[in-house]
Amino acid sequence: MLRQDLKVARVLALTPSAMEFLGTLVGVGLIVYAGWLVHAGRVTGTDLMRSIVALLVVFNNVRKLSSLNNSLQQAAAAARRVHEVLDSPVAVVDKPGAETLPPFRDAIRFDDVVYTYGRGPVLEGSR
Repeated sequence: MLRQDLKVARVLALTPSAMEFLGTLVGVGLIVYAGWLVHAGRVTGTDLMRSIVALLVVFNNVRKLSSLNNSLQQAAAAARRVHEVLDSPVAVVDKPGAETLPPFRDAIRFDDVVYTYGRGPVLEGSR
């Protein structure tokens, strides 16, 4: 379980940096290619700017989806851990031959209870 948690943490730590790096590489490549297209007269500057703005919007949405995926992966890992704890066997068992107590009906009463923590009583005679 710890190994899986560490793997998830590593992926979550690397994802934003990888997305930024890949986005930068793609952006530089597109700008170089677009500059060549403008220089060759195949595309106007206005069309180029529209395309760049559209790509920035798309990339921002892809980044948000990546962040959402990371959150879902964290939630799934946490749910697995919770289910493992809930499905684990109960450590406290009754002794053989223990009698069953009647159901609780009224109140629990504590007479002359003393609480101690190492050095001496902390609370005495509570009622």
